[in-house]
Amino acid sequence: MHRIPLAFLRWLTLAVALIATMSVRVQAVGLVSRPANPDCLAPDRPSSGLSVPVNLEVFFGNANGGPFDSYPVVVAQSPADSLIWYVVEGRVLRVDTTLPAFVTTTALDYRSIVEILCSGCEGGMLGMALHPDFAANGEAFIHYTATGSPYTSKISRFTSSDGGLTLDPLSEEVLMTLDQTTYNHQGGSMAFGPDGYLYLGLGDGGVGSRAADTSNLWGTIARIDVDGALPYAIPPDNPFAQGGGAPEIYAYGFRNPWRFSFDSLTGDLPGG
Repeated sequence: MHRIPLAFLRWLTLAVALIATMSVRVQAVGLVSRPANPDCLAPDRPSSGLSVPVNLEVFFGNANGGPFDSYPVVVAQSPADSLIWYVVEGRVLRVDTTLPAFVTTTALDYRSIVEILCSGCEGGMLGMALHPDFAANGEAFIHYTATGSPYTSKISRFTSSDGGLTLDPLSEEVLMTLDQTTYNHQGGSMAFGPDGYLYLGLGDGGVGSRAADTSNLWGTIARIDVDGALPYAIPPDNPFAQGGGAPEIYAYGFRNPWRFSFDSLTGDLPGG
């Protein structure tokens, strides 16, 4: 008969005690059963095996629409004609997709005015939104950084007098300016909401503390009524419409709202 060494027995006893202690601790904090949660309803699961195939194909490419001079940052479908698209790439191009061979023309060339400064900077022509009633008023709103001192972000209204073929550079009406001190975080996104108001993504300009200061528009999503007055009116339900902060602010605390969009089904502007 082989004797079991005393040291091994001590080790085995310690290991069993440790495992028992761990088991007790796990049982002490575990759940016997899943609690009821009547206030949180999850959507129904999709049917087993259900799949929706998605096929992607090039719409704008070298054969149609492009090649572009630089990287496009906005592609917007005309509210007046679903076959007409506008592409922002330092200038605004109009692409007519009526025929298989798309026809691309220049709607607005503002490259002599738009300030980019350097290859690593975030300036340029940053955003564009076409008025929902573009067919009648020909209004387009553009967010860009302008030449000059100081370096300035501008939100401007341009108008087409030829049915959307071009945007008249002489029609520019500057709605809003932000003097910048750095060359990044200028934001850029623009969109009309289901309420008809224009939403603007404005970055913190590279200074994070600005986004928490509601007395300025840096680091915010602004909301303005471009039809209510000149240059614009304040929607009455903006958080600071009655005071306490910049009345244009809809939401604040953002680093660089470069792009956002409204849910096509619910009309919501999702947070993230």
